[in-house]
Amino acid sequence: MLKEIPRDILLNTFEFLTPKDLLNVFLVNKNFLSIANDEYLWQQHCHNILKRKRKFFNSWKEQFNYERRCKYPIIQCGLGHSFILFENGILYSCGSNHCGQLGFKDGNDRKTFHKVPMDKIIIQICVSDDHTLVLTEDFQVYSCGDNEHGQLGLNDWDDRNELEWISSLKEKKIIQIECGGYHSYALTDDGFVYSWGNNLKGQLGHGDREDRKIPTLIDGLIKIKKIHCGLLYTIAINENDELYVWGMNEYGQLGLGDFTKRLKPTLNSFFKKKKIIKMECGEHHCLALIGK
Repeated sequence: MLKEIPRDILLNTFEFLTPKDLLNVFLVNKNFLSIANDEYLWQQHCHNILKRKRKFFNSWKEQFNYERRCKYPIIQCGLGHSFILFENGILYSCGSNHCGQLGFKDGNDRKTFHKVPMDKIIIQICVSDDHTLVLTEDFQVYSCGDNEHGQLGLNDWDDRNELEWISSLKEKKIIQIECGGYHSYALTDDGFVYSWGNNLKGQLGHGDREDRKIPTLIDGLIKIKKIHCGLLYTIAINENDELYVWGMNEYGQLGLGDFTKRLKPTLNSFFKKKKIIKMECGEHHCLALIGK
């Protein structure tokens, strides 16, 4: 899961940095730090990071020359791999590739960033532990990587080492894609939600625990404007700012006052008449920012 680190914390921790140095700062899986601006990319495991400070950056700072004219990259990280999507729609990746999740038509790891082969402009990317989804400018979804649970949505269980079009969504205008640990979601422009992949805890929202290998419409879930996924649970927000939750709840991450999983979307009444500004999901917890 990807978490943004507040810039004031970074500036206080690494006093040699200036606000201009920071554009995107993320902490991934508790031990991986990524900082990017229009000139540089820093990445490294950050065990004992507070003790390393300047040495940390001096030893791992590397000029990032790919697509430097694009100043606002989107950074996404999986369990052992990383993606950078630039504003011109060009995608780069590196790291672990044992399931083909980097999209290079092979299973070889990459220790530097390389351009992902793609003949369309990419506008969104979402990365899980070992699978990848991208959304193109024509609102179509492509996937690659691990497909053990059907999370690529390609109507089989075979891994892919290059981005492949999910043709079953061809008649839909997709405006958001989202990944959980081993499941995937797509949101249409008219507020309908499709899910597929692992369903061990009911995180697909279909009232059962069967995996799906193609995108499947969630019955009764309408007028949705945003989807969020944890490891094995899902949250949806509709146009009235009503919050629906389902899936794993062993840690109370659904916020329903119990520890019972839900197999279908369930209204969380705590947020009734509250304006949800932002929602974020961790593996087994979630946070909501509420407006006044």
